[in-house]
Parts: sequence; C-alpha cells; structure tokens
Amino acid sequence: MGDRSRAVVSVIGRDQKGVVARVSTYLAAANVNIEDIEQRVMEGLFIMTMLVDLSDLATTLDDLVFGLRRIGDEINMEVTVRLAGGPPTPKRVAVLVTREPHCLEQLIAEREAGKLNGELVVVVSNHADLEPLARQHGIPFAWSPSTDNSGSVHYQITVSTGENISVPNATTTHSWFLVASHRYTFTIRAIDPSGNRSGFD
Repeated sequence: MGDRSRAVVSVIGRDQKGVVARVSTYLAAANVNIEDIEQRVMEGLFIMTMLVDLSDLATTLDDLVFGLRRIGDEINMEVTVRLAGGPPTPKRVAVLVTREPHCLEQLIAEREAGKLNGELVVVVSNHADLEPLARQHGIPFAWSPSTDNSGSVHYQITVSTGENISVPNATTTHSWFLVASHRYTFTIRAIDPSGNRSGFD
C-alpha cells in the first residue's frame, strides 16, 4: 500500500468501559496491527489515538472504516480514520478575544508564515478594541458587550492598615484612620449583582 499502509484511528466520547477492547478486537479481526496507542480521560471525556499498520488488511479500507464507524454509533462515540501519509485537514478556527492583542497577533503571524494548520474565519469579542487588527488582516470581526451582569453594585476597598471599606453605588469614599506623612496602599475590588468579584486593582 506504500504511503497508505498506516492510518490513525481516533476515538472520542464519554468515558465508558470496554472501548479499547472493542476497537482492538475489531482491528485484530481485520488483521490490522496496532503499532502505537495513546489514551487519556479528561473530565469524563475519553480520548484515544491509535497508529495502525494496514499492510496485511484482510478487508477493504472502506469496509474497515465503515465497521469502525458502526462501533462508534453503537457506543455513542466519534470514531475517525485518517491515512497517516495524508496531509492533515485544515481546521476552521473562530478566535475568542477580549482586549489584549498578543494572542491574536501570534495566530496571525503563524498563519502568514504558513505554520498554522487552520483558517481564521472570524474573531469574536466582548469589546471592539481588536477590530482594526482583525480587519487589517482580512479576518471578519464580531463583538457584543457582555450582558451577564448590570455592572458593579459596590466596591470593596482594603487599606494597608487593615481597614476594609464597602462603597455602594459610588466612586468616592473617606477613610478616617489615615495619618499625615505615612504611606498607604489601597486595593479595590468591584462586585456585581450576582456576587462575582473582580481581581484586586
């Protein structure tokens, strides 16, 4: 089979017992040798990749693929087969950003250098800051402001003296424990209606 003598079998889905045995048994019955196998479970998601040798395949490649997909349907998992000598299929990538440009800049640089196995089809954000960068490089940009809260309800201020000040619906406050000619540090945290807290500024 030349370059078509090896293939990569990928299995992804909800973790369950017997997946490795089921796929391995099917491959052995088709006279397919498993040369390498990697598997892991991440937060209940089972991921397995097998490098297999098709040199002595006892059936057609189409029948092998059909049989593996049938197993995938039966165990409710996605099973794919890719010839190892073939080029990887480019991915269509949507990039999620906020205000910081460095990640998007890196992806654009890698795309233009031909190192990115994917097509940047859209940039999505909750701020408009990076729209000029995306459009400059011909990437559609879509943004919508966050709607998960209605802004800050109040601010929590911590002074280096240990004093804690809660400031509801205002942008100014007073501290009565400060002494002239002393250095103080203030840290501020915003709290929204749902109780979500920002990092200290």
